[in-house]
Amino acid sequence: MIFFYHAFGLVIESQAECPELLPAAGQPTPDVRVRFDAAPSHLEHGVTLGDRIEGCSGQILLKIDSVASYRIHDGQEIVVDVLKDASPEDVRIYLLGSAMGAVLHQRGLLPFHGSTICTDGQAITFSGPSGIGKSTLAAALVDRGYRMLADDVSTISFTGQGVPMVHPGMPQLKLRDDSGQQLGRDPSHARPLGNHAGKYGFPEHAAFITEARPSKTIYILGKHSEDGFKEIPLKGVDKFHALRIHTYRPSFVKAMGMELTHFDLLRKLAGHIDVRVLLRPADGFRIDELADWACAKIGADTRHSVTHHSIK
Repeated sequence: MIFFYHAFGLVIESQAECPELLPAAGQPTPDVRVRFDAAPSHLEHGVTLGDRIEGCSGQILLKIDSVASYRIHDGQEIVVDVLKDASPEDVRIYLLGSAMGAVLHQRGLLPFHGSTICTDGQAITFSGPSGIGKSTLAAALVDRGYRMLADDVSTISFTGQGVPMVHPGMPQLKLRDDSGQQLGRDPSHARPLGNHAGKYGFPEHAAFITEARPSKTIYILGKHSEDGFKEIPLKGVDKFHALRIHTYRPSFVKAMGMELTHFDLLRKLAGHIDVRVLLRPADGFRIDELADWACAKIGADTRHSVTHHSIK
């Protein structure tokens, strides 16, 4: 059976059913095809980065132990070679994450490691290292009435006038069990994220925006030893460096020899948006205080009403 989906500004034709994605009506012309088949053990003239990644011009081979191998080429196809006893959930985690990230790089798009909400018709992205609370902050803001565009991977393209646009990703937020409980969300209404113990995908269809929005600001989340919250605007080389290190899967750029293309995308992005560091106290993740503080900074939006099931 063949399934069609919208995600990351693309139409995806897939032999794998992906309930995380937004279905596409009918049989539209696909930008990317996902199919099950044997993947090569190595790429000809490939550059090896660690145990999992091999790349060359226009291609990435991703090998995930006990799950699958993924061959991604020319931004048009993902071949998934599933290993014995791998769960469909684990296969989809890497398919919709790293493998799709490789597709986006190959297509000349800019996948950014961050969660994006909207205010005043513009996109606000929260980035930072893994575990810093990007998704949790986005979820708290959704609970306060903001709309969401993407979680984990925020895909950016540019209009003919050079305006950066953030495309809709998946209508779900990835939250750890403790974060979900702190926000009053019931894990029985979420999808366990495969072998990522204690992490769930919470559907957010009511809050999800299905059209791209212009990027306004990227906040880089971090911690400091002080009490209270602090905002630091970045300029020049610091701004560019922050965007570079928070690109989604930057190792793919190196493996495929796309450094010059990537540099140009980052330069264009830096020229059009604000980039700010947002520091929170290191002595605890005070999500309600942080979300209230962020609301005051990013401004009000035309709010919507979202009701979540309480914890049982």
